[in-house]
Amino acid sequence: MFCSIYKWFISQAKDSGKPIAASVNRHIQRCASCRQFVALHDSLIESSVEDLPCLPDEKESALATKIISSLDRNMEPRKTRARKPVLLPVLVSSLVIGIIAVGIYFLTVPRPSSVHLFNSLSEIDNTISSFEARLKEINSPLDAEYADLKQTMRSTTEFFASYLDVKIGQDTE
Repeated sequence: MFCSIYKWFISQAKDSGKPIAASVNRHIQRCASCRQFVALHDSLIESSVEDLPCLPDEKESALATKIISSLDRNMEPRKTRARKPVLLPVLVSSLVIGIIAVGIYFLTVPRPSSVHLFNSLSEIDNTISSFEARLKEINSPLDAEYADLKQTMRSTTEFFASYLDVKIGQDTE
C-alpha cells in the first residue's frame, strides 16, 4: 500500500547519494517488490556507467576548449529593447473620461431644494394627522361593540332571572 512512497524515498536516496533511512531499510527487508526496485536501480546505475562513451583525454580537452570558446563568443551582452508604456495613455484617457462623466452627472442631476424639503415635511404632518383620525375610527367600532356587549349581558341576565325566579337581589315583600 505504501510501497510507492517507500520507492520514492529509495529513489531520492539513490539519486542524491545519501544513505537510505533505517525505516525504509526495514521495509525493504520485508517487501519483495521494494527489494526488486533497489536491485533494478543498482543495475541501471551499472549499465549507464558501462554505456558511457570513452573519450581519450586529448579529445576531451579539445572538446572542452571548443565549448568554452563558443560560450565566450556568445556572452556578449544583448541589448534589451526598452518597453514603451503602451497602457499608460489608455489608463490616463480612461481616467479623464471617468472624471468628466462624474462631473456631468453631478451637474445635470436636479438637486432637492429647501421648498421640496418643506413640502415633504408638510406631507409627513398630513400623514400623521390622517393616522390619528384613522386611530379614532378604529376605536369607535370597539366602543360600539363594548356597548352592545353590555346590553346583551344585561338582557341575558334579565332573561335567566325571569325563568328561574330565584329573586336574587330583590327584596322579599
